[in-house]
Amino acid sequence: MPKAKPTPKHSSLWPSTLKHAPGINFTKLLRDQAADLKCLVENAFDVSIETRIVENVISYNFVIVLPRQDYRYQLFSLRTIGDGFPARIVAPHMPEPLQVIPVNAGDELEEELRKMFHHESTLRVVTRLADEARNDVVEGG
Repeated sequence: MPKAKPTPKHSSLWPSTLKHAPGINFTKLLRDQAADLKCLVENAFDVSIETRIVENVISYNFVIVLPRQDYRYQLFSLRTIGDGFPARIVAPHMPEPLQVIPVNAGDELEEELRKMFHHESTLRVVTRLADEARNDVVEGG
């Protein structure tokens, strides 16, 4: 009988009490959202997806960038443990009950992002930033 390979001491940092559901590429999903948003505002500003890892929490920050004003606004972040679900959307610009939304699957994540992007609070922020960027271009030449 062949000897079994030794198992690594820690095969995963994912808590054993949570069910891990990998398989979604968060960066790609958010980059697609960023590209769509840039088209909607007719390239008035840029959008950057910035990944940050602190201990075992990965944050994908959705940042609106106004380069001429040297201004960055983090619209929301998506926070995960490891590379899968559960995750949560953290959007400080939203009203209190919608500032932190837990999600447990890809379709749920997409639905919650859709709701957030259509919410009047998000529309107000995005419109103001796009107007600010356009006004600077007109004034600055």
